[in-house]
Amino acid sequence: MDHWIRGGRLSWGLLVLGGLGGAALVGAAWLDFGDPGAALEQRVAHAAVEESQWIQRAWDRLCEDSALPAEPRGDVLRVPLPAADAHVASDNGTRDDDAGSALGPVSVFSTLFRAGLAQAAAGDRPAALARVREALAVHGHGASSAERAEARLRELAWAHAEGDFEGERAARAHLLREAGGEQRGTVPYALLAALAGSVDEGLLADLWSRLARRELPFAPEPARVRFSGGEIRTFLGPRDVALVRALADRAPDLDWERALGLDAARAAALLAAVPALEGGQEGRWRWLPWPVAAPDGEVSPWVLAQRLEGNEGKVVALARADVAAALGARAAAGGEGTARADLFELRIAPEAALLSPDDARVLGPEPLGEAGLVFDLLAPRLAREIAAERRRLVVVRAGLVGLGLLVALAAVLSARALARERRLAELRSTFVAGVSHDLRTPLASILLLVENLERGAIATDAARRRYHGALRQEAERLLRMVNDLLDASRVERGAGPRIAAAPVALGPFLDDLEHALAERAAQAGASLGFSRHALPGDWVLDAEAVRRAVWNLFENALRHGRSADGSARVEIEVHAVEAGICVEVRDHGPGIPARHRESVFRPFVRAVGTRRSSSTMDDLGTGLGLSIVRAIARAHGGDAEVVPSPDGAHLRLLVGTAPPDEGESVA
Repeated sequence: MDHWIRGGRLSWGLLVLGGLGGAALVGAAWLDFGDPGAALEQRVAHAAVEESQWIQRAWDRLCEDSALPAEPRGDVLRVPLPAADAHVASDNGTRDDDAGSALGPVSVFSTLFRAGLAQAAAGDRPAALARVREALAVHGHGASSAERAEARLRELAWAHAEGDFEGERAARAHLLREAGGEQRGTVPYALLAALAGSVDEGLLADLWSRLARRELPFAPEPARVRFSGGEIRTFLGPRDVALVRALADRAPDLDWERALGLDAARAAALLAAVPALEGGQEGRWRWLPWPVAAPDGEVSPWVLAQRLEGNEGKVVALARADVAAALGARAAAGGEGTARADLFELRIAPEAALLSPDDARVLGPEPLGEAGLVFDLLAPRLAREIAAERRRLVVVRAGLVGLGLLVALAAVLSARALARERRLAELRSTFVAGVSHDLRTPLASILLLVENLERGAIATDAARRRYHGALRQEAERLLRMVNDLLDASRVERGAGPRIAAAPVALGPFLDDLEHALAERAAQAGASLGFSRHALPGDWVLDAEAVRRAVWNLFENALRHGRSADGSARVEIEVHAVEAGICVEVRDHGPGIPARHRESVFRPFVRAVGTRRSSSTMDDLGTGLGLSIVRAIARAHGGDAEVVPSPDGAHLRLLVGTAPPDEGESVA
């Protein structure tokens, strides 16, 4: 008794402590934690001062670095300082009129070639082709290489036009072999040979490689520079544009602008458009304003950077946003400015730059050394961060409230768990007492019968047969109890009882069962009603297991099914249903309350809500019978349940499995 009192006090103690702890946590949720937004603003202001110092140091390192400050923008952004004559290139065309200057003094060769040109101009291309071939074959040895190259180029073009592809290939081969480094103006004849006639992929690839390695002389036209829409743009001359377009049509996979050296022409044009590289410190970037202001007066998003390295200069066009990103990355790479990436935003702008109120300027404009540029330090997400800090405070308060409720709930659950433990301990104690009593009763009977037999107190054969029958009954009763304990252990482990199904003749099986139940009812002073209806001859089942299940139902009715006057009558009905064989057991006792119709099938639960038939230990039982009944039924594919009844308890056992011709043994 003291144990239960101590357990109850412990449960109440847990409830009190849990309630106090939950109330303390809920109260802590309403303490004054201050304004996290104001604290964040103060931290940002201090961090901005340190950030500014980090940015200044990173800017100095950026200006001293030999690498580009950021990725270039525009057409030509990193160029060498050209020689004095690099800005001038002659603009010689490729018209047919240039052929006359390539012919030199009047000779038989030049006379025949001019006659061919005149015939081609008059539309007589076959005669012109014959005339130029005659000039090359008979008088070509006396002509200059430039004259022969021009004649071969015409022969190639006219042969292609006339469909003489063999003559075209021969003319191209002669032209490439004889022209050498000859040019028409500033365009090599090898380049003109690739543009005339049919497409020769091998020739184009070889020509591209030679041009890229500068093995063929080619002078680009001067490029032109325009400032438009805040961007710097360079444009090629019309001749170079036409050459690139024609070559791209024949070999679109090759970068002809790079092969022709047009990037150098654009670089020279860019250098001519920006201020001279004078007055700067060697090895240090010098930052210049954009040459032309935007039409609307806004600050240009571009800056120009110059650098002197001995006799070489570099000019780079950069976006202000890229410079700001490079500056921030340089600060972070040096182990400084780690807060910038999380909160601050850096903008490079002139001192006169104005920011909108929504830009949340924290610091600026601040000068960047002697570069003429300034930076603004912004915290555009500061308002969102302040709101987030305040939301986090709300979350903390809600978490404290939730934790307090959780502590109180945990106390309640713990108290209930202790109550369940006390109940389980009581059930186990009752179970041990019941098992001890139920085991002792058959053992005592067996010992008594054996002693009488040993003393020879039984003289007649009829009396000995009765003793032997009683011994068998008590042994079977003891065996059923042991089997119940073993099956209960297997059910607790989730394994279920062992079932060995086999075809069984229902008639003899039920006869034996009825006889045994009648004897047991007579011993208990009860009456038995046993009926059967519409049963098949055979059925597949485990006879011993089903016998034990019916016996357990019968014993349960004997224990708890006595009427108010102490009499007991158990009615058992066996009949066939669509799902299998159904065994229904009824008594006329107090019955089973509706709320306990499922709990009575749990282990250790005994006749909850019913009164006992007597006060003797014979009514204790083990609390395992009905749980084993349901386990046996489900192992046969059926079930056990309590059927609502106005008079006494009504339990139904359904044995499924199958008739002999349909079922199989179940191990």
